[in-house]
Amino acid sequence: MKNSTNNIGFDLRIHFLDNQQLRFSNSKISIVSESENQFFVLDPNSVASYEKNLIEIENLKTKNKKYVFLKNCNVLVSDNNIWVNSSNKKNLYEKTNKKINNKEKIKTLSKELAEFNLMQKIGIDFEDFLKISEIEYQIYKEQMKELFKLEEFEHEK
Repeated sequence: MKNSTNNIGFDLRIHFLDNQQLRFSNSKISIVSESENQFFVLDPNSVASYEKNLIEIENLKTKNKKYVFLKNCNVLVSDNNIWVNSSNKKNLYEKTNKKINNKEKIKTLSKELAEFNLMQKIGIDFEDFLKISEIEYQIYKEQMKELFKLEEFEHEK
């Protein structure tokens, strides 16, 4: 995936749990590269899948940017349309000028994750396995919120 769609406006549809949706028109969509912690633009006519991710949605007319966290998502880019299915609840974030400090929350979550990982060595049930996945997602989310200075945007539920 490379930066080949910089000026193309996409119609984006994101489907969340409980039949919740977000829709954006004439937008540029960027996804965080987990290895580099920076955004890149999706290639046209591509398919992608991510365990956990953050996307940036820029309205090409207003230059306004919103951010959405995704969990276990599938992405399909075709023509000027992007469809995303995600297994988390609807969320929407904006950049803030405030300093975001989630270090204590991340530390607490990391400690909880370490405890589950120790338990995993002696065997855990499926419910605990799901808990590990959720804690890993929460740690990722808190790290990205701090890195990109994001706070939740009040939107229609």
